[in-house]
Amino acid sequence: PFEALVEALKPERSLSHSPLFQVAFSLHNTEQAAMTLPGLTFTPLAQATTTAHYELELHAQEVGGTIQLGWVYNSDLFEADTIARLADSFRVLLEGIVAAPATSIARLPLASQQDLQKVIHHFNQTAQAFSENLCVHQLFEQALVRHPDAIAVQYEEMTLSYRLLNERANQLAHYLRSLGVQPDRVVALYMERSIEMVLALYAVMKAGAAYLPIDPDHPAERVRYMLDDAQADIVLTQAALQAALPDGAYRVLAVDALADTLAKESTENPDADAIGLRADHLAYVIYTSGSTGRPKGVMVPHRGVVNRIEWMQRSYPLDSQDRVLQKTPYSFDVSVWEFIWPLMAGARLVVARAQGHRDPRYLEDTIRHHGITILHFVPSMLAQMLDGSAWGELHSVRRVFCSGEALSKNHVAHYRASGTRALLHNLYGPTEASIDVSYWDCAQDHDGATIPIGRPIQNLRLYVLDPLGQPTPIGVFGQLHIGGVGLARGYLNRPELTHEKFMDNPLQGFAGDILYKTGDLARWTAGGYLEFAGRIDHQVKLHGLRIELEEIEAQLLGTGLIKDCVVVAEDARLLAYVVATEGNAQADDIERLAKDHLRRVLPAYMMPAGFIVLDALPLSANGKVDRKALPKGDPRSRRKAGYVAPRNQIEQQLCEVWQEVLKLERVGIYDNFFEFGGHSLLVMTLLERLRRRGMNIEAKTVFVAPVLADMAVAITEQNASVEKAAALVNGAGDNANARAQSDDTETVTL
Repeated sequence: PFEALVEALKPERSLSHSPLFQVAFSLHNTEQAAMTLPGLTFTPLAQATTTAHYELELHAQEVGGTIQLGWVYNSDLFEADTIARLADSFRVLLEGIVAAPATSIARLPLASQQDLQKVIHHFNQTAQAFSENLCVHQLFEQALVRHPDAIAVQYEEMTLSYRLLNERANQLAHYLRSLGVQPDRVVALYMERSIEMVLALYAVMKAGAAYLPIDPDHPAERVRYMLDDAQADIVLTQAALQAALPDGAYRVLAVDALADTLAKESTENPDADAIGLRADHLAYVIYTSGSTGRPKGVMVPHRGVVNRIEWMQRSYPLDSQDRVLQKTPYSFDVSVWEFIWPLMAGARLVVARAQGHRDPRYLEDTIRHHGITILHFVPSMLAQMLDGSAWGELHSVRRVFCSGEALSKNHVAHYRASGTRALLHNLYGPTEASIDVSYWDCAQDHDGATIPIGRPIQNLRLYVLDPLGQPTPIGVFGQLHIGGVGLARGYLNRPELTHEKFMDNPLQGFAGDILYKTGDLARWTAGGYLEFAGRIDHQVKLHGLRIELEEIEAQLLGTGLIKDCVVVAEDARLLAYVVATEGNAQADDIERLAKDHLRRVLPAYMMPAGFIVLDALPLSANGKVDRKALPKGDPRSRRKAGYVAPRNQIEQQLCEVWQEVLKLERVGIYDNFFEFGGHSLLVMTLLERLRRRGMNIEAKTVFVAPVLADMAVAITEQNASVEKAAALVNGAGDNANARAQSDDTETVTL
């Protein structure tokens, strides 16, 4: 009996739902009929149901040789339209069973023909004419004709007009051609954000090659792997970075030291036809985290990027008065539209300084100084900007685009409350599909629990499929698949991985069509837009950066210190749960040695914030790691031996601010900001809290000096240099005034 089950199992009681189960099926197989007794007649009367005992109930009743079905549901949880679609799907399922009773349930249909037409065709009516035979750089060359003398790119106070940028990019392109550069070959860029970076990027595409962006902050071993894997023959860099490049079989060219060489080259546009360059050749290759322990290069052709950029210009037109801020690291694909979109529309590209994308105060000053109108944020960085700047007073901004992470309703509410007049847009898309594939304007009202990722952009198609490749009904989650113009050509030199992730379209009528399996969970709504609900695997995005947790795990297992491990994302940071090999049981030693290894092969954003050493990983009944059973111990609470208290006022203030930001009870002067839970976005919070106390430091100081004592020294030295400079200026002014008063023939003005 049910009461006995409840007594035996002792489930957690709740007023919001019944214990043990919330869905019920009832078969009423005693037919109700009129009954007559002497002097009395009973007639059954239908009563409206106003109370749901469970979240969802299906009642079946035999009436006159048929079965009638009725649904009872909790109206606080379900809308009437949802139940109507559920009932229709159940009818389709029953019809499928009758038509093919030997078919497995997983292969039986659930969506009605009407719904199938919507999710396959109607919601994907995105066909639009675009410049399908142009290459990316040719969009810029068209804009040059209209705006030859307008400023194209600005870095700090340095500028280049459209004409000069084009001429210098052409000279470098011709020089690259003389070195043997051809279509579909890869030329690597190893550069800090600068005008030279923009020039080099366009020059590589003009020469017919694909550019490969490599962040100089990446470890040398990772840089060497990408250069070798991409078979890059040439690396474009800057003179100051040349010595940092690892040795390899490639030619290194410092762009800022080639003036005399390039002066001999033609300033005319390279002839794409003469080069043999077509729109299906590669525009760029960007490496993303790989689940096998190795990053993988995504090959993106010109045609998909041109479609994506022209969609953006058609949907959100730019003109010559716009100023677009380029602040995304160029090793991430959001940077592509920042580089390309403004320069195809006659607008100005304003390039943020190196590491400036991490500093809200610098970004605020840059927006004010240059009159920025368009910019991009990952949602977590947008939250930092809203907290750390007078966002509502930045009146030049008219549009903000978000992507890279799930945009929450709290983000949007916070944005609206800032008082800004700038419109907010949510974009979604993987690197494998030319930046973005769907869009949502956040000014629209939406009653759901999350902000939608919206509708497909032009010439892209989106399908939500179940594990067998069948479309899910409206409102049902499945894996999101992408088709259409924007797809990458796969992964560079990884045919097996390309075959795994890029599949033939299983839907009828799409023979020869290719789909990309995103690994993301999504569902169609009745309104024809998509909602996102996370991943089907262990890939995560932290602060907009895509991370395959398996890549970190593979590197940890390769150290020889660890025989088993699992890495998880928790509270916007990574934690590593490890089981040591025999003789390696000291947690601090394992953490130190493992981190030393990871720093040589992984970028900083993939470094675990802490390590938790276990005797064994918890396993589920099927032998897999039970992630829900992992202990919740916080490695930040495990204090290092030899705690040292602050020794002066600056160290004391730093300790207090660190404790606030990292939510720790005590911080010592030899603690490391990143080893105790700090990450790039918390750096922004740290900078803002320090500025409130009169300590103005740059974001790069935190990365260069993450140990509290070292940071205190850096702040002391910076303050001393500022005071010295102020004294020199004041002293020079006093001397100038004195000279002006004592000598009638000479006046010095500073």
